[in-house]
Amino acid sequence: MKKALFTAILLLTTAFACSAETPVMAKAAEFKTLIEFARGSDPAQLLWLVEDDGSILPGAFKGPMVFRAGPEDTTWIGDTQNGRICAFSRDGKNLNSIDLIGITKKLGLKEIPALLDMLFKADGNLLVADAANNVILEIAPDSSSSRFFAPPEDEARAWMQINYLHTDNAGRIYIEDLALQHTVVLDGNGAVIAVLEHLNCLATSRTTGRQITLAADDKSLETFRVLSRDNLEKSWQEFATVMEKVPFSWIGIVGFDGADNLYIAYETEDARHYLIYRKDGTLINSLKTQCINPGYDPLYSDWVSSDGKIHCVRIKNDKLHIMQLN
Repeated sequence: MKKALFTAILLLTTAFACSAETPVMAKAAEFKTLIEFARGSDPAQLLWLVEDDGSILPGAFKGPMVFRAGPEDTTWIGDTQNGRICAFSRDGKNLNSIDLIGITKKLGLKEIPALLDMLFKADGNLLVADAANNVILEIAPDSSSSRFFAPPEDEARAWMQINYLHTDNAGRIYIEDLALQHTVVLDGNGAVIAVLEHLNCLATSRTTGRQITLAADDKSLETFRVLSRDNLEKSWQEFATVMEKVPFSWIGIVGFDGADNLYIAYETEDARHYLIYRKDGTLINSLKTQCINPGYDPLYSDWVSSDGKIHCVRIKNDKLHIMQLN
């Protein structure tokens, strides 16, 4: 967790794509609350664990772990502590609820599920990373069908712990394992087709299948390289360079919008920045806002919808706020 520090004047960032000769200056932006949730287990609530004094328990799995933009302007939330996935409209109405505990019992899995990550496949099904059972669940949004993929017996082609989950236009599943320092690739039926050694910090496009990763610059704490390749079989190519005047607090890949534009987020000591790139590496927008402390430890605190709206989550004053960048 990082302590947010907000100053009245944000530092100007110069960030640019490798192919661009002129940098795009950052524009000021502000997060506004879109949906607000109370703490609990009712259909319109989400659950996070708190101490007797009301403070949130530290560590992972203490609250909703992941948020995804769904079809028809919906927000899908991995409500980990309630053992469910919920879909909400923009006004906070519960439109769907998937009972993960019931599904894992039906599938014969031994442990109560610990939802870590989830995302939509190209065919519309949900992929869910269940850290407690160390499996990937595939679930139809209406819960009409479900199955799971477990690691193979061959340890060299297995995963020991699931850290992040990705999918592409062919329905392949990418499982990042930070403990083993590799990413395991499954086909749509759960068979291992590749193991990508020493590859983490990955993003895959569900539209085109292209892949993105980040690489630190050995010579500069103020520079990160963005690498890209068209698919699993291609070599990595330089896509863009992210440069700052001060060291990064952190940097990460938010994901892709419906037009396959890439979104990168990072923070410096006094600002959060979002960079948006076209498929050819051209930087088309640069936004800066105050640092947002989520108040707990979700897997992702930022996500982007198909129409390019950037969202983040924060728990404050005993309410969970889903916020949109304006």
